[in-house]
Amino acid sequence: MSLLAPTLPLWSTTDLREDEASPPCRMLLDRLRQLHGGFPVPKSAFRPEDLSPSLLPRLCLLEALPDGEFRFRLFAAALAAAYGEDLTGRLLRHAVTGEPTDAVHRIYRETVASGQPRVTRTRVRTSSLPMTYDRVICPLADEAGAVRWVLVLLVVVERADHMTVLEAIRSAR
Repeated sequence: MSLLAPTLPLWSTTDLREDEASPPCRMLLDRLRQLHGGFPVPKSAFRPEDLSPSLLPRLCLLEALPDGEFRFRLFAAALAAAYGEDLTGRLLRHAVTGEPTDAVHRIYRETVASGQPRVTRTRVRTSSLPMTYDRVICPLADEAGAVRWVLVLLVVVERADHMTVLEAIRSAR
């Protein structure tokens, strides 16, 4: 009997309670609740300048499309540097992030359906880059209260070196 080594990269995403998340994730949730009282946050009332400047480079905004797909409407500078490219305007399924897009789609769709924020921790292991990051997904609603966008904050919790995520994924192939 032959045992094959697992194919890299390996991804593992788990839900977190808010108090288990990294401080920036908790800061975003606390600030949005302070400003808007609860979720979903009306997109028309959301103002990036109301957030800590330390959060802005790690935010992305995705539009929930009618077919269940998501389009990046904003992909902030620190995220573009980490991924090795700017994903603004691209569909989530076309984004070369390495993370299984079906799992990300499911998490984002569930956030849209529930209208409540969600916090996850993802661990990735490639041949050259073990990394852990937290993600908070906040639903934003239109004037009628329907969730049409998700505001996402990504925070790297642990990373082995300075290689970009995209470089690590490519080196694992």
